[in-house]
Amino acid sequence: MSKFFNKAVKKPGVISIVVAAILAVAIAVAVICGVTGNGVFNEMVTAGLDQTDLWLGDVIQAMEAAGVYEDTNFVLLSDHGQMDLTRKVSLNALLVRDGFIDLTPGGLMYDWRVFAQSGGMSAAVYLDDPENPTLYRQVYDYLQSLVEEGVWGFTRVYTKAELQEQYGTYCPFSFFVATDGQTAMAETLTGAVMTPLGPDSSYRATHGYEPELGPQPVFLGRGPAFKEGAVLSQARLIDEAPTFARILGQKMPQAEGRCLEELLK
Repeated sequence: MSKFFNKAVKKPGVISIVVAAILAVAIAVAVICGVTGNGVFNEMVTAGLDQTDLWLGDVIQAMEAAGVYEDTNFVLLSDHGQMDLTRKVSLNALLVRDGFIDLTPGGLMYDWRVFAQSGGMSAAVYLDDPENPTLYRQVYDYLQSLVEEGVWGFTRVYTKAELQEQYGTYCPFSFFVATDGQTAMAETLTGAVMTPLGPDSSYRATHGYEPELGPQPVFLGRGPAFKEGAVLSQARLIDEAPTFARILGQKMPQAEGRCLEELLK
């Protein structure tokens, strides 16, 4: 890594592009994969963080050598947090059981009225005919009944409009099912609806939960655009782009998020 950056300093204009690509891959491999297979806190994650710190040190040294370090804004970001799991539940298996998905004798899907796509600790629910008010009401009531059963770890059913208003999420699904912060959504069509996840499981942690339930993305900024010691207790992912635009001397009037002025000079 250091040899690469020693060459990169000869062309300072390419440093930012190279840094973003390398760090994105490095962090994904060293940290996120360790979390998914081993839980939120484990030796692999700690080693990954240490390695990332060393790589970031290489980046800083390269920028100092290029004479651009003091003029550079650094921002460390993540797109989500992670939480440990105790079980996984297949909403699709329930949809098969209750007649919303049709399978061949061999267990392959050949027709569906409703399908759930896993988002980790949540699922986006799609209708084959989202404009059908009868189907829409039937599925909404059905999902609510699963929540009320209190068995599957489902805690809330959001409509598309509710999710857009609360979290700024835009996707072509009809409903969004949240879980309790320890239940992952599987997409299997057959087999057990619920599977416990023990210490020997290869699937120990994931994302996709409601932000209020646990660890959230980080935003750490340092550089000439940022106030030293400024702290903001909470923000949204959609606030990042307007903030970066402001640092670059641009505006994003069309954005739903806001510039995080509290962090900037």
